[in-house]
Amino acid sequence: MKKKALSWIKLIFINLIILLILLLIVENLLINIPLSTKIQLNDSRSIYLREHKPNLIQTFDNLWLSENFEYATFKPSTLIKTDEEGYILGPNNIEEYEKTIFFLGGSTTECLYVDYDKRFPFLVQRNLKNYKIKTINGGVGGQNSKQGFLSFITKGIKTNPDFLVLMFNANDISLLTKTGSYDSGVPGRSLIIDKKQNKSFSMIDFMKSVKNKMFPKIWFFIRKNILGYENYLIPNDEFEGFRSKKFEENYVLDLFKKSILNYVMYCEINNIHLVLMTQFNNIENKSEVFLKGFSKLNNSYSIDEFLDIYSKANELILEIAKDYSVSFIDLNKLVPKKGEYIFDSVHLTDKGSIFVSDIITNKFEEILK
Repeated sequence: MKKKALSWIKLIFINLIILLILLLIVENLLINIPLSTKIQLNDSRSIYLREHKPNLIQTFDNLWLSENFEYATFKPSTLIKTDEEGYILGPNNIEEYEKTIFFLGGSTTECLYVDYDKRFPFLVQRNLKNYKIKTINGGVGGQNSKQGFLSFITKGIKTNPDFLVLMFNANDISLLTKTGSYDSGVPGRSLIIDKKQNKSFSMIDFMKSVKNKMFPKIWFFIRKNILGYENYLIPNDEFEGFRSKKFEENYVLDLFKKSILNYVMYCEINNIHLVLMTQFNNIENKSEVFLKGFSKLNNSYSIDEFLDIYSKANELILEIAKDYSVSFIDLNKLVPKKGEYIFDSVHLTDKGSIFVSDIITNKFEEILK
């Protein structure tokens, strides 16, 4: 009886395999038969929205920075909080306001390593409290102006801003001088994400994923206090493989100009008062901290060549503002190029952030009169 049952099972299994083979043959013969009346769309690629996680509350230290930059004071627990859209919050969230100022930029607007209550977008709100102004900090580290534009026209516009304050320079020029494109293929810097890229996933990757999601604090404690190498981690060079390329100065600046003009035209159409800002820096004065950092990497540009393009990008902001009658703030001119204000090449200290907030406040007091 058992042998008969096994024979039937074997027969059914063989017939199923034969049926499957026949179906595959027929499937591939029917090449001209439409799959459906609906055209299939590609779901493996998407536009990259660079943003902070919504409703985030996190503390972090800046030990690596404080050990490598003289003016980066050690802070064991810097706080970052975000709202439901991922925008950086200050200590006070205004509920009643009459106008909104939206700050958009990279890490120099984000001010991640500045104290929670001293980031200049928040301080401007506090300084202009008599005007019932709400400010939004839309700065995200590494964000370039094209990414910022996509973010602003998709989610930023929903905040109904009256003013848009823009500061992009270092991220754009750093990207364009190495790749010649805003859609460069550099992870985190491009405009498009291809979900099929880097899809291989090993067991080691799986274990790391489990560790990062389930035990991040335990691993951080072990790595820092037992293994002892947390303090000496150096970020990977995200432009590795791109630094050998070199692009004409006019080509780079033209791409940058066109990207900024997107904001000029969009704000004019949508009745948003645009304010362009040049970028404070310790680059144009060839500071020791800039020269030291630049020389560590194998750049195709000399220091003078990069400095020339960077400086002209700042000048280009002023030219655009004057040519298109746009408000501007020349932070490059007004902020002292000293370590007490800018601890590395472009990032503010607490003192620098307070100083910048006063400059921006004065400008808006003129605008709001």
